[in-house]
Amino acid sequence: MGKRDRCLCGFGIWLSMLLNRHGHRILRVKGILDLAGEARPVAVHGVQHLVHPPTHMAAWPEGPRTSRLVFIVDGIEEARIRASFEVFAGLG
Repeated sequence: MGKRDRCLCGFGIWLSMLLNRHGHRILRVKGILDLAGEARPVAVHGVQHLVHPPTHMAAWPEGPRTSRLVFIVDGIEEARIRASFEVFAGLG
């Protein structure tokens, strides 16, 4: 994700579409997002086809203030996930 990412809605749509298509191979996803218009980080997480409601954290953890995502997958390449996000992000 880029510096000061767009909005939670757009990210949520992309993540939901990704999990709908590849949820059986995406065992877990979690991360924190630096979203435009938000002063605090937003935590996101999902398990296979289920996306949990986002949580607005109290403050940024130590370290750089950037979006970070972690995927635990079975048989899907990082490049495929990254390319999917880049295509979706380029639509806005």
